[in-house]
Amino acid sequence: MRLSALIAWGAACSCAFASESHSRSAMPSGLGPGAGPWTTGSPEEHGLSSEALQAAASRIENAVPFRWCFVVVKDGVLVHESYFHNNSETLYRTQSLSKTMIGTMVGVLVTQGLLDLDRPIKEYGVPDNLANWSVRGIDYFPLVTTRHLLAQSSGYGMLPPGTVFTYDSDAYIQHLSYLIDAIVKDDTPTAWATREFAEPLGVPNVFAYDGQVYGIGENISTGGGQMMTCRDVARVGTLVVNQGLWPTADNPSARLVAEDYMAQIGRPSFPAFNKGYGFLTWLNTDVGPEGPHCCAPRWSSGMGFVNQTRGNVTRHGSCCAALNGSNTTGLPCDLFATNSLDEAEGSLQTIEYEGAQYIERSIIQDNTPAGLPQAPADLMMGQGQDGQYLFIIPSLNVTIVTMGSSNPKSRLCFDGYDDAYTVSLAWNAISDVFATVSGHPPHDARTQQRKGATKTSGGRVGRATPALQPHQHHKQRAEARAGAPVVGSCQCDCPSDMGYGRCFDVTAEEIPPRANPFSPGFNCLALKPNSTTAKKIRSAPSYCPERGVTASCDPQKHQNASLLCLSHMHRCRVLKECGPVEGMPDSFAVMTCACPTPAEMTPCVWSRKPCSFTPYYTPG
Repeated sequence: MRLSALIAWGAACSCAFASESHSRSAMPSGLGPGAGPWTTGSPEEHGLSSEALQAAASRIENAVPFRWCFVVVKDGVLVHESYFHNNSETLYRTQSLSKTMIGTMVGVLVTQGLLDLDRPIKEYGVPDNLANWSVRGIDYFPLVTTRHLLAQSSGYGMLPPGTVFTYDSDAYIQHLSYLIDAIVKDDTPTAWATREFAEPLGVPNVFAYDGQVYGIGENISTGGGQMMTCRDVARVGTLVVNQGLWPTADNPSARLVAEDYMAQIGRPSFPAFNKGYGFLTWLNTDVGPEGPHCCAPRWSSGMGFVNQTRGNVTRHGSCCAALNGSNTTGLPCDLFATNSLDEAEGSLQTIEYEGAQYIERSIIQDNTPAGLPQAPADLMMGQGQDGQYLFIIPSLNVTIVTMGSSNPKSRLCFDGYDDAYTVSLAWNAISDVFATVSGHPPHDARTQQRKGATKTSGGRVGRATPALQPHQHHKQRAEARAGAPVVGSCQCDCPSDMGYGRCFDVTAEEIPPRANPFSPGFNCLALKPNSTTAKKIRSAPSYCPERGVTASCDPQKHQNASLLCLSHMHRCRVLKECGPVEGMPDSFAVMTCACPTPAEMTPCVWSRKPCSFTPYYTPG
């Protein structure tokens, strides 16, 4: 298990490294740190600007609340990191961001000659009863290949694999772990992936969390959700930038993953119906005027159901609903954009299609206001729930990581989940730094030094510790309250941000008389309502961070942020009224809110072991 601690130089910082004041690792290849610590260097040594990176850190913090980190790697060297809360050793649940890591790891099997992407997984011995592959009475499992799973086009057991974009984080994508299990045979998926991938990458404990909390034994959560630091995530991005090359103790440029496989991560797997997705990674591909106009990371809530007909095919699905007073014409809804099935399929009223994933040109371009540079065409993105973002730019040899707690909504898709808008907002807040690298002039990046800035040891500029205190992942020995024996614990997750979870030891006196804490069905909701632990669980807003909500706006229309904040049910407060972000063009205008975490959104998992068993939660 991984134990994390506060780094010596403080809990919150913004650092552009000076080469003369930092030790170098023994990996001079420019491909990354290997299994060892990161090499650090000054941005200027790698064609970047310390001042511009500092300004970008300020903008992204203000434009996309709340951010935990902003980390930049260039030429395999860590050149900048900002920590607005916590520190470089804080572990976070990455959510779907780590799908990119899973997609890269599968490439090791291909590189070792153990896997053919286009061979049906059934032929490798994967059982056919681990998900419903015949939802509509047709068994599609014999057709499913690894390529279908990596491209999120399994069909959900409703349509033929490879004909529709069916994004999944659960039962269907989990077949990648079952596939690894079938291939490695005498090994377990976790043991194989740790030895062949995680240890060389320098994240040896990255899969330890999966079985412990997800309850999947020695399988890997191939839908993502691994526990990682922001620096850990940067290793994954750097490996992709390197096209599979990675330093080892014996070889400064060892081939960890085949180059041909790595190239497939960054190009559309099924361009006939989706140009916005590679292997478990979102792409900034320009779909062109002819399309297909699919697919953006955007999901409606089902409030806007519609029927659309083309030829003799009628489809039923959902579109986004806008924030009151917003014009929805900027967000088309097309139930036919997400697949290429022709009129021969007939009427498919039993299937609900997602019309909100429409792309006009590209994920970032569609959400970039006038006056800002366009994102590189080869930009790849790992994206996780509530604003966990990994930007990978091979042409610039750049990896960027920013993690946080930001509710992905937009004015035009306010009822749903619009990660296309929020990831674009994050990119646009920092894009001038990297537009300069590619030869484009930057926009005005003038910014004042952030309020509360302090000097930390080593001369790095940091930020005064905020009211939200930094989280420490120390493993601490639980002590029984008032001598009562501890019979287990409740491990409670703050939504999307494991860095602020809590673990509460439960004593025998908190268990109702007829309840059995050792029975399989016992859970944290069964505690005595007035027990100490039950009260602590209900106090989630006191230990979970607020979630940021951002929406684009038009200052000329005098839009009020209170409309945005009051649209949420959880007593949100206004952070920023509608207006430009400092240092950005007037077209880059946002309004933001901060929303507390309601107790009902804080799931708690019962464990028969005390809190001292896990390093992932702070004992409460």
